[in-house]
Amino acid sequence: ERGAVGGGGFSPDQIAEALKGALKEGVQHAVQAASAPGGFLDNFKIRIPFPEEANEVKWALEKVGQADKCDEIADICNRSAEQASGEAFDILTDGVLGMSLADAKAILMGEQDEATHYMRETCYDDLAARFAPVCAAAMEATALTRYWDDVIGAYNGIPFVPDISFDLDWYVVRKALDGLFTLIGDKEAEIRDNPGASFDSLVQNVFQWKNDGAPE
Repeated sequence: ERGAVGGGGFSPDQIAEALKGALKEGVQHAVQAASAPGGFLDNFKIRIPFPEEANEVKWALEKVGQADKCDEIADICNRSAEQASGEAFDILTDGVLGMSLADAKAILMGEQDEATHYMRETCYDDLAARFAPVCAAAMEATALTRYWDDVIGAYNGIPFVPDISFDLDWYVVRKALDGLFTLIGDKEAEIRDNPGASFDSLVQNVFQWKNDGAPE
């Protein structure tokens, strides 16, 4: 149903509700895709690499024939992210519902992932704080911390290497959340291109109105 705006358009509240609806569908898609076996590891767009910030460790271990330790760390980072993503639905949905879209029309008229970008900009720190213990539990379950300690132990056993200080926990939180936002943005772009891809009639109607040439 059209809102009380001129030209048969939609009200700001309706547009905001449609944007949130698209994001909620994005969250559902992201959580399902990311938490599946290989959801991170087999998806080149969101696969978590060995941390660049710890490349000194990787280079040093490669020189002494222990590069496989770093590959194992990257694999377990991805498995940890997959496991944590299964617990992310409520956290991300709460983020969507709690958003205040100051200019919903501008977001609607923006880039293919404009609503996802807005959510990321306004909610990231709060979401990361809530997601951190979930990731920590996943890292415990996958024994990532133990493997990391083994890698650092092997690195420290190499003569004349500099000390390394790196927060692997925060790295996994950040990369897992980045991957989820990438997938949310993919779903938003799909809905923008084809509003019929949404399950929500308001989402369909608002995005179709936009595609049909809604006034700026």
